[in-house]
Amino acid sequence: MKQFNKTQVKEIEAFRDRLQDQRRVVEEAIEKAQGLINDAIEEANTLRENAAEFIRDLHGKGEDYIGERSDAWLESDAADSYRNWLDAIDTVANELEEEIGIDLIDVAQDQLEAIDSLANMLEEDNLPRAPEQ
Repeated sequence: MKQFNKTQVKEIEAFRDRLQDQRRVVEEAIEKAQGLINDAIEEANTLRENAAEFIRDLHGKGEDYIGERSDAWLESDAADSYRNWLDAIDTVANELEEEIGIDLIDVAQDQLEAIDSLANMLEEDNLPRAPEQ
């Protein structure tokens, strides 16, 4: 067999059309996934910034409170307890940073890179072509 017959050409064209349709479906899914991941990253960043601001504000108020106390109070057990509370605030701030920010964003960015790689592969047109008639 040296040439495709008409039935084979029609089948090849049908496969090509279905592959191109499916390519569009995949490209749309990639765009949606990229949008969802970008939205999730933005939301995580906003949440992380809000948490950090809350902690900084709380810590600042605590420092201000200590600054307003007398020397006698600064040497008391109450001052030690208050300083321990401020240290606990710092610990919570570090835990929130680890939980909310870095891991989630790294995972999301890894997924974006994988999606971008898939999109690049789709841009390389490797679909079979029917011979010119």
